[in-house]
Amino acid sequence: MVFTIVGLGPLERASPGQSCYVPRGMNADCLCGGIRIEVSGKVGPVVYCHCSRCRKASGTAFGANADVPRKYWRFLAGEELLREFESSPGVFRAFCSRCGSPIYSRRAESPDALRLRLGILDDDPGRRSLAHFWVGSKAAWFDIADTLPQFASGPAEHEHKLAERISTASRSAEVFFYGLFMDQGLLRSMGLAPQRAALASVDGLALRIGQRAALIPSPGSRVHGVVVSLTLAELDRLYSEPSVRGYEPQPVLAHLASGGVVAALCYNLSQPPAPTERNPEYASKLRALAVKIGLPADYVASLR
Repeated sequence: MVFTIVGLGPLERASPGQSCYVPRGMNADCLCGGIRIEVSGKVGPVVYCHCSRCRKASGTAFGANADVPRKYWRFLAGEELLREFESSPGVFRAFCSRCGSPIYSRRAESPDALRLRLGILDDDPGRRSLAHFWVGSKAAWFDIADTLPQFASGPAEHEHKLAERISTASRSAEVFFYGLFMDQGLLRSMGLAPQRAALASVDGLALRIGQRAALIPSPGSRVHGVVVSLTLAELDRLYSEPSVRGYEPQPVLAHLASGGVVAALCYNLSQPPAPTERNPEYASKLRALAVKIGLPADYVASLR
């Protein structure tokens, strides 16, 4: 089975009256690839479920699930391969009749939603789990080693604690940008609201421009950019864009051009571009932006 999940793609500046967003697909495949489905909406909150039914349905220590509104689903081919099993009254689990891959579950009382099995995704859905649920039923042979909250029963029983965790998304963080996201106008056109922008630099790193830009350790080097404040929800939305998936946050100390040092997040690739990679178009855009915001002339000249 193959799913295409259509999200918000790389953003380009739009002409007046045009949309800023370019939709791109996110693929998911079962083991045999027999059915194709298009999902045009964003995946909902992710949860890890340790209940015995999810463990038996998946054959793993827990199920990784996220809700998707049914109105966003459209079968492109192979719908006849789906089979459903009523695992408990009113709860139906769908799987591929050819290869057995779990696909989704649904509840009769919630006809407008399907619960996607995240294991079939090939791409990053742009979300991370809120918590582990039903850990009172977890497999005895599995130890939870991460720091996510753990609840003995399901989400409904812990609604207030979940709401408290979700509210942390409104908190903000300082972020050091070194690429085209230094452009506050670009960020605003994406629906973000950058605050407290300031020119800054980070020592010990150098910018490498290939098909994508990344920072590499380089003693004695310095990368220039901009520090801005964004909410955690805005950062989650920004780095769920297909064009920047794969960038992960790391802490840096940014030296402000106006004086002082601030601790910030810096999103970087774990695998930087090869030294031989080139992207003249991106480098040209970055030089123009660097001149516009006032980065040092010698640094601008080095952007190739």
